[in-house]
Amino acid sequence: MSAQQPQPVYAGETAYLTVKAMGSAHSPKGMLEVGMKNDKNSYYINFDAGESQFAVPIATTTRGKCRLPRVTLRCAYPLGILRCWTHLDFGQELWVYPSPQAADKTFSEHDMSDGNKRNTIPGSDDFFALHPFQPGDPLNKVAWKKVAKGGEWASKVFIRQQSAVTWLDISTLNTDIETSLSMLCWQVNRLSRRQHPFGLKLGDVIIPPAMGKLHEQTCLEALSLYPGSYPK
Repeated sequence: MSAQQPQPVYAGETAYLTVKAMGSAHSPKGMLEVGMKNDKNSYYINFDAGESQFAVPIATTTRGKCRLPRVTLRCAYPLGILRCWTHLDFGQELWVYPSPQAADKTFSEHDMSDGNKRNTIPGSDDFFALHPFQPGDPLNKVAWKKVAKGGEWASKVFIRQQSAVTWLDISTLNTDIETSLSMLCWQVNRLSRRQHPFGLKLGDVIIPPAMGKLHEQTCLEALSLYPGSYPK
């Protein structure tokens, strides 16, 4: 048995843990009951119908990083005379981001820089350097010549000059913590879709301006853990 890492969700959404039964010398038969430990809801994998996996739904209510409970597997095939079960710990953790809430205030345009200085930020104007390839990096930024020569995968970093830096700063919001985090989450998603560089300030936690999927994920995880530690 194996389980895939569940995808992050926003608070209030349903996450899914995909449990898969691996094949062996003899194909399994009958029905396998699958469910979270201590959860009354159960789901089934029907091996007779050719099924080998099932996505177990996980309801979420609050943000954070939580360790998933054990998965209970039960079987009473074929006649219910014999019953067997086990509780498997797949060691999976689930990221639950704050629920996005549209922000009326355009605090994302807050300028934290010296207007007389020009700041170097990620962009598309001038080649700057190579950095190790990260999942989610655009393929059109991959240094294909380096890869073709047998080198490690790397992505090209371009920069552009900008006089004002975009910052998302929780201290500029006059709402309760959860509402502020939801508004920041919405802004992170909005700026990421627009491919607009931004930084994030959560008290002592400061994430420098950047852009891309990895930067978006880092900011969302920081919002999820606030006021906890910086995500690693």
